[in-house]
Amino acid sequence: MENPKHGELSAFLHLVKSCIGTGILSMPIAFKCAGLVMGTLGLIFTAIVCTYCTYLIVVCSNYINNVSGSTLSSFADVAQASCKCGPKWAHKYDKIFKSLMNGGIFVGYYSCLSIYTVIIAMNLEKLITFYWIPIDLRVYMVALLLPFLLISYIPNWKLLAPVSMITNALMVSGLGITLYYLISNLPSQDEKLLIGDVTTTPTFFSIVIFSMQTIGAALPLKNNMREPAKFFGYYGVLNKACFVVAFLYFLIGFLGYFCYGSETKENITLNLPSDSYAAQAVQLLITLSVFGAYGVQFFVSLEILWEGLRNHVTKRIKLTHYIVRTLMVVQAVLIAIAVPSIIPFISLLGAICFSIVGIIMPVIIYILTFWDDAFNSYFAIAKYIVLIIFGILACVFGTVTAIMDIIVLLNK
Repeated sequence: MENPKHGELSAFLHLVKSCIGTGILSMPIAFKCAGLVMGTLGLIFTAIVCTYCTYLIVVCSNYINNVSGSTLSSFADVAQASCKCGPKWAHKYDKIFKSLMNGGIFVGYYSCLSIYTVIIAMNLEKLITFYWIPIDLRVYMVALLLPFLLISYIPNWKLLAPVSMITNALMVSGLGITLYYLISNLPSQDEKLLIGDVTTTPTFFSIVIFSMQTIGAALPLKNNMREPAKFFGYYGVLNKACFVVAFLYFLIGFLGYFCYGSETKENITLNLPSDSYAAQAVQLLITLSVFGAYGVQFFVSLEILWEGLRNHVTKRIKLTHYIVRTLMVVQAVLIAIAVPSIIPFISLLGAICFSIVGIIMPVIIYILTFWDDAFNSYFAIAKYIVLIIFGILACVFGTVTAIMDIIVLLNK
């Protein structure tokens, strides 16, 4: 039985909810890094770049589908097929391109498990400390190992579909209450940076790039629309969804930093008052939401990894499958314990994985797909250069900044 096709509204809502993740919780500290003015302009620019790069991939997929008569369902498949559309020298790199994309997407999704571990532990620590006694953050992470293992042992990831809907509702509820707090407690503009320090600007861009990625959800969603043509255009599903997502990120980021200034923390829920029942409800809602998202993210990572391991496992396949699940969960928790902070993780992911996979590679894939016509105008060439340079700068400077932050944390 085929899955029902999405209408325009349904596709729009699915794309919006797919793009609003835990990155939105760190937008206020991103604005703290860049300042109110630079943060606003930088968010607009990065949102346009990420949306356009997603558009490039979807256009390539459309073209290849029409030429080949098949439907490409993943970013990695489009990357592989683009090599065959390009010049002869690129044909031999098709499998390398596919492996590179799968590897980048796997690292991006899998690393999020460590970020989720830190977010849940931080919210639990703040909530429990108010009613009980202070306990080291790493103890909460160790305690989370068992529930994470239990959710990872679910036989079929499709059983998590209802959980995904619930987590989205919890996240929206938590963000709604958070937004209420931010609006009701707005102070004066005093002591808020309009333009941040140049040394923290790479962190800002890394956080926004991490948060604004839509490539993972856009392609399968477009393929499953009743009228795929409505995905494109100035008022198409992609543009409208990315505009709404960017506006929500701007609201939380701008108001969060405007409200708490230099006291802004890496997770905005940690700034909410501990003695307020509503604030405690936010921390609980976000904790449950992120826990549910952990399960979904885990199975996406597992599917990519197992696809690469499948042909190498011939005996005790089921046992091996569960050993892989266990090792994935344990390693993600150990990484979180080693670096119990959100921002260095998000910065490193945004800088390395999503700058390459989400910005640089879509441009290269587009050039290969439309090789014969890709360099027909100076405007097109300038556009490719600007996008690739932005991706490289975000990757290099963001990585250096994130690694320095991680080194500082490890030396504490």
